[in-house]
Amino acid sequence: MATLIFSGLIYDTGRFSFSNTRSRDFEIAAQLTAYGVRPNEVATRLFFSNSYQTMKIIGYGLANMESFLDGRINVIYLPHEIVAQAGQADLDELANYSSAVRGGEVGLFMREIDGEHLKISFRSRGRVDVNRVARQFGGGGHVHAAGCRCRLQGKPDDIKMRIVAEIAKQLDT
Repeated sequence: MATLIFSGLIYDTGRFSFSNTRSRDFEIAAQLTAYGVRPNEVATRLFFSNSYQTMKIIGYGLANMESFLDGRINVIYLPHEIVAQAGQADLDELANYSSAVRGGEVGLFMREIDGEHLKISFRSRGRVDVNRVARQFGGGGHVHAAGCRCRLQGKPDDIKMRIVAEIAKQLDT
């Protein structure tokens, strides 16, 4: 049970990197390690044990990442035929990679989940309320992390550019 709680703590704090991480989170982590949780084993299992195929797909996503507004918005898009080779859960870390670009403000990870829908994950470094943007597309979440599912009407680029335009409005203010 302690390992499960520790795993949740790691995810909820973004590996202790989110702005809402507090000293109490570290105190809880210390107590859980006292109960026998091995942080290195949890981290390895959660973040460093991808399949070979998943790593190839992550590489594809990174190699094809697009940048807008001088690198302030970065977008990773995967078409359905690529997503189908892995599995949705295996690719979720790409949302974090999209926001890890130096100078970036917002990262988007867009993937076709079938031939008709997009799943979009938003990450913000602080200036942009991505929950506000996600709500405009039928989703929601938190100020720094949000998501939505959109019906694919037309080209994925159309939705991408609408989202980039909404984010740009917040960056311009």
